[in-house]
Amino acid sequence: MLFRSKQSQLHEDVAFLLRERYRLAKKKVAVLEANFVSETPDSFFVVMNWLEVYRANVFGEEERKYASALRILYTIRLNELLRMEQNDKLVRFMGGYIWAGGFQNVLPSVQGTLIDRSRFMLPVRRAFNIIAGELYPESKILLPDSDSTQSYVSEIAKDDENRYRKIVTWVLTGIFANTFFQDASYRMVYAFQTVPLIFTNHSVLPNLHISLENYIVSLCGLESIYEKVNMEYLGITYEEFKKVMEEIQESNKEMIDCFKKILSNVDLAMEFREYCSKWNGIRESGEKNEIGRTQEIVNRFFRNIGNIMTEYVGIKSVKFNELKLSYDDDKTAISISHLYALFVQARAEQNAHSVPETALMDMKKENDIKENKNKEDMVKSFADKLRQRSGSGNSIEKVSGYLGRKTAQSAKKNMDSLASNIQRYYSINSEENLEESEILELCSFYGKIIDQYLLEPAGGIPDDLSNQYKLIATKYQKTCR
Repeated sequence: MLFRSKQSQLHEDVAFLLRERYRLAKKKVAVLEANFVSETPDSFFVVMNWLEVYRANVFGEEERKYASALRILYTIRLNELLRMEQNDKLVRFMGGYIWAGGFQNVLPSVQGTLIDRSRFMLPVRRAFNIIAGELYPESKILLPDSDSTQSYVSEIAKDDENRYRKIVTWVLTGIFANTFFQDASYRMVYAFQTVPLIFTNHSVLPNLHISLENYIVSLCGLESIYEKVNMEYLGITYEEFKKVMEEIQESNKEMIDCFKKILSNVDLAMEFREYCSKWNGIRESGEKNEIGRTQEIVNRFFRNIGNIMTEYVGIKSVKFNELKLSYDDDKTAISISHLYALFVQARAEQNAHSVPETALMDMKKENDIKENKNKEDMVKSFADKLRQRSGSGNSIEKVSGYLGRKTAQSAKKNMDSLASNIQRYYSINSEENLEESEILELCSFYGKIIDQYLLEPAGGIPDDLSNQYKLIATKYQKTCR
């Protein structure tokens, strides 16, 4: 009956059932619930995360059988879409991701930094220009740099001699990219449909996520790229886009078929991620710069795909580290390993030009000492306390039932203590849950207090905030005793 649910709620229902069975399971290794979310509550990658948890951390026979049955049912549904050649529906069913945040560390981080090669942020303009520079180094199709936080792109003129080249570059940008935003409690939200690269007013999204997961999923459903980029607002017709899309599909059919086999088999997808995480290093041979190291790491990733295909599917002799594309004169392929290495290098340079990672660590320590007067960091730290279940050893902190001194400093201090008590209470009483809606409500109120605190810590707060604090203190008083 579950898989007869409307697709709009299927993933949400399955994730809920897996979460509840995990909570009640006796034979398990306790793990923190993943703190990455989708643009909608109905998300395939959340289901995948729970199935990974069951595979690695749940040992009860009945629970493992239950998870196994769901893996089979999902594989049947995915293969049904594949057999009907509904590639766009396949990718939309998955919401654009297999693992999302669960793809972290599949590729190793850049040495000496916090940059995870598996998924990282890059400005849209930078990503576009890297691709354009590799495809068409002699053509002047680069997007201009902008110091503004908001930049715009114009429609591509019908008589633009570089029109086709620009279309190809935007298609490849969309293949590597997915988008993201932050919710009210400052969590990373992985987006697919709600946030395009180009908005209807021709403004460009400041940053996107680059990932090899995006690359794999996008190639399996290239139709989704048209809306992901929002090409209509570049003046690109679907027919023009379709010409590029079909060329990529036909020229890379064997490789795309292999990627589809991974996407459409939940057990194989789980085995693939585990295999790539285990064998993600490189053998140093001579002097390599950062671009060379990343290129070898990506080559290793693609070799791992080949090994998986040979061992589990029986497919050999498919070259995964290049994309065949007749993009200029006699050029018929582009090295994905080299292109991805340039993306990683651009991210590293962006970090170096802002604040070095070591300096960031020092600043963080300094900000911690000075109470870190940054709203985003403060609210995120507050939210982390509410979500983490590692505070069972904490002592109860004093929290006033009402604000005797109606200052922002007093309200902040009491809310920080309340968050610690909430963390302690739910760490001890693990059979009880703090709902996500409650966390968002608490973070929203805390954010309002921080707004006042940053203006003037000793200043008074409005009566409505003082009254709301009293209601919150009453609601959570059980956590303070």
